[in-house]
Amino acid sequence: MNDLGEMIRKYRKEMNLTQGKMAHLLGVTQSMISQIEKGKTVPALSLYLDILKQLQTLNGEQHRNIPAEPPSEEDPCCFEVEDALYELEMLLKQNALQLTLQQVKKHREDPLFQNPVHQLQLSIYEARVLRNQHQFVNALSICRSILSSPKKVGTRLDLGQVYYIQGDCLLEQGFEIKRSVSLFDHNTMIHRPSEASRALFRESLKSYQEAFQLVKYYHTYHPILQAICLGLSMCYYELGNHSAAKSYQKKCAELLHRNETVHAQAKGFYYLLRSQDEHIQKRPNRRKIIEELEKGRECFSKGNVVWYSIMSEMEIALAYHALGEKEKATEHAWNCHHLGEEYPHLVPPSYQKYFENLGLPKINTPVV
Repeated sequence: MNDLGEMIRKYRKEMNLTQGKMAHLLGVTQSMISQIEKGKTVPALSLYLDILKQLQTLNGEQHRNIPAEPPSEEDPCCFEVEDALYELEMLLKQNALQLTLQQVKKHREDPLFQNPVHQLQLSIYEARVLRNQHQFVNALSICRSILSSPKKVGTRLDLGQVYYIQGDCLLEQGFEIKRSVSLFDHNTMIHRPSEASRALFRESLKSYQEAFQLVKYYHTYHPILQAICLGLSMCYYELGNHSAAKSYQKKCAELLHRNETVHAQAKGFYYLLRSQDEHIQKRPNRRKIIEELEKGRECFSKGNVVWYSIMSEMEIALAYHALGEKEKATEHAWNCHHLGEEYPHLVPPSYQKYFENLGLPKINTPVV
C-alpha cells in the first residue's frame, strides 16, 4: 500500500464511510476506491483533488445520512470483507504463504464471502500462493477453472490477474523443461529451448497478452502491468524474437518508478538482451559480452531472479573460456556452482558437464 492509499483509507474509516459511499460521492466505482487504497492504481490528478476535497468537506460535516450506493452483487460495501482482503494482501507481501492459504480456506466458509466476486478474489489469492510455492500445476488448475467458467464475474483487473498468474506458471514450466532438456549452441554458447518448452512459452505468451489487454485498459500505470511486460519480454526472448522482447522491456522500463524488484529484473534482462545481440554477430566481442552479462548478473541478484543469475554466471565463465582465460572461467563457474548448490533444481545437465570438465564436484539435482 502507498502513502496516498493509506491516508485515504485512514480518513475514510475515521469518518465511518464505506468504500461504496465514498465511491458514490465521487461518481466512481467502489472497485476504483479499493484499488487506490491498496496502492494498485494511481488516481488521475482531477480524481485525487476530488478525493481531498470530499475528505476535507466531510471532516467537518455530519455524513451519516449520506445515502449509500445501491447494493449490487459486484459492489458490496462491507468493512469486514475489505479488512479481510487487506489482511490477505499484507500476509502475501510478507511471504506468509501457509498462513495466507489458511485464511483463504477459512474465508471460503464465511457467509460474508459467499458473493461470487469475493469467491473469485479468494481463488486469485490461492492461485498466487500456489504459484509462489512453485505448485504451478495446482495454480494453473485454479486459473483455468476461473477462465473456463461460462459466467464471468469480477473486474477486468481481476481477470487480468488470473491471466497473469497463468502466464507466470506456464513460463516457469517452460523454464523447468528448458533446464532439463535444452539444445546447447556451441557457436553462440546459448541454450536453445526444446520444442516442448517452446510450446509452453507460446502458451505463456498468449496468457500474458490477454492480461496486458485487460490491465492496460483498467489503468495504464497499474503495478502489475510492469510484471506482465517483463513476462512478455521473457517469452519473446525465449522464442527468439529479440525485437519484441526489447519492445516490452522498454515498456516495462517506462513504469519502473513503481517496483524496485521488477526494476532490477527488467534492467538485468536489458543487459542480457544486449549480450545476446553481441553473441549472434559474425565476430562477437567476448569482452563486451562479459561486460553486459556482469551488469545483468548484478541486477538479477538484486531482483532475486536466481535462474538468470545462474545462467549469467555460466555464460560469463564460457566467455572467459573462449578467450582462453581459464582462471577467470573457473572463478565464475564456481560462482555458478555455489548458486547451484543452493538451488539444485535450477541447474541444467549441460552445466554439470562443464563443472566436471573443470574438476568441480557434481551437484546433486532433485528428480523432477
